[in-house]
Amino acid sequence: MNPSSPRKPFIVEGPLWCHFGYGEGQERDCADCDSEFARTGRPPGATRDCWKVELWLGQVPDPDWLISNVLSEARRDRSLLGKYSLHPLPAAEQGSFDRVMFVYFKNRGQVEAFSERLIAIMAKHDKMPSPGWKPSIRRGCWHFEPVAGPWQTWDE
Repeated sequence: MNPSSPRKPFIVEGPLWCHFGYGEGQERDCADCDSEFARTGRPPGATRDCWKVELWLGQVPDPDWLISNVLSEARRDRSLLGKYSLHPLPAAEQGSFDRVMFVYFKNRGQVEAFSERLIAIMAKHDKMPSPGWKPSIRRGCWHFEPVAGPWQTWDE
């Protein structure tokens, strides 16, 4: 595709997830890593370059507003790529079930910049869950951690 040609953001809804964004610069997706992990039994190297903001929607005062605003950001920022669950999933940290949104990035700097941008937007519209709240940031997929150890210990 010609990089200067306009392209509409994609939004693809499946039975569990709604995927969104242009994802320009994202070479792989979750299925690629899961397939490689199933084949080799080791987390793929690409998982080290998979950073994400993790937003548990039950923690925010207006989940629909948050989804709408993140989708608007994805329309402006062609690098954004993400998904949100259409139904509650197990939320290990909370010991309950909740819907979740992931927004993916290639490095820590990108994920931290988006996190700060999101906090500013939420604060401006009085949508912060609590003073000092920050979205969760993580690296790779939780199901690689039993093999590779906690993501915080992976070298960059």
